[in-house]
Amino acid sequence: MSAHILEVNDLHYYYGSIHALKGISFYVDEGEKITLIGANGAGKTTTLQSISGLLDSIGIRGEILYEGSPIQKKPAHVIAKKGLVQVLEGRHIFPRLSVSENLALGAYLRNDRKNVERELGVIFEQFPRLNERRNQMGNTLSGGEQQMLAIARALLGKPKIIMMDEPSLGLAPLIVKEIFEIINNICAKGITVILVEQNSHLALRTADRGYVMATGEIILHDRCDKLIDNEHVIKSYLGS
Repeated sequence: MSAHILEVNDLHYYYGSIHALKGISFYVDEGEKITLIGANGAGKTTTLQSISGLLDSIGIRGEILYEGSPIQKKPAHVIAKKGLVQVLEGRHIFPRLSVSENLALGAYLRNDRKNVERELGVIFEQFPRLNERRNQMGNTLSGGEQQMLAIARALLGKPKIIMMDEPSLGLAPLIVKEIFEIINNICAKGITVILVEQNSHLALRTADRGYVMATGEIILHDRCDKLIDNEHVIKSYLGS
């Protein structure tokens, strides 16, 4: 059994004839925060969606081990039920369902209804704005509230790993700060986080380790406190 909660070995992904991921390998330990950084088109989102089963498995080559078992050919709902959940870029809440109904869908794969009700109360304590808006339709929420809803919905799936794709996208700086405080609180509860984030400064200040991607490959890996001072990372992703 793998010592890592998640291990990706020589992963390739093909969109038809387009070779999007070119043999990437990385690992994540339980309770860690890791980040994937890189320019648009580097393959970060494709990596997350390959892991979570959201892409056609025909295009996958290589191995993805979750808790020591291969998951690279399993459907998304099976992977989610195992505790590996993704918060998609752009939130993807259900706009014509209420906040409460959106949250209920996060627990759709669970059978422990009593625990779900208890955890829903905890979620509303943790996200007081969602509690205030529990009967509002999803499309009436602000961008920040929709991001909170997407994260809260993922938490109701009882994840061991949450993968977050661009959680700050389109949000005002004060809301971004609030979202990243939520991410740090999630980690403090022992949930592992894999973060893809356009704001490389913020990502490297938040995570423990980072992987730098370019054109479908991992070109650099180190602790984030080292990467943030790396000349190549500064020049390419952080600005001088």
